[in-house]
Amino acid sequence: ADNGINATPAAADLVADYDRATAMDMFSPLIGTTEFDCVIANNDAMALGAIEALKAKNIDPSTIPVVGIDATADGIQAIKDNEMAMTVYQNPYGQGSASVKVAVNLLEGKSIETDTGYQVDAENKSCLWVPFEPVTKDNVADYE
Repeated sequence: ADNGINATPAAADLVADYDRATAMDMFSPLIGTTEFDCVIANNDAMALGAIEALKAKNIDPSTIPVVGIDATADGIQAIKDNEMAMTVYQNPYGQGSASVKVAVNLLEGKSIETDTGYQVDAENKSCLWVPFEPVTKDNVADYE
């Protein structure tokens, strides 16, 4: 269990190649044949494909939490429309600027986290951790 979540896969991992239509096609047969209480997708496009599959089976997507990653415009809109429970913003500006600063720090013989505003990963000391940002209905306006 991580942060109170005890994930038990309801089906084998589905590989939809980060594609919305493929995710819809792969998820649709599980609806009504497999018991599940949420959908966790590795990007917003696949989460939206699962939402489309639910809607095609006349299931209100707000009744089953669907989570994506990337905070795309479509993902943000789905949260605003109460169809997607959450997405995760992977801060490209923070990642990019931190990467440049880490490179400069290494060239100057400093520790990698110096002046980045971020911390070194607890398990991998050569990795700077730029936190992911959960986006929900409570803060979605901040990501539009």
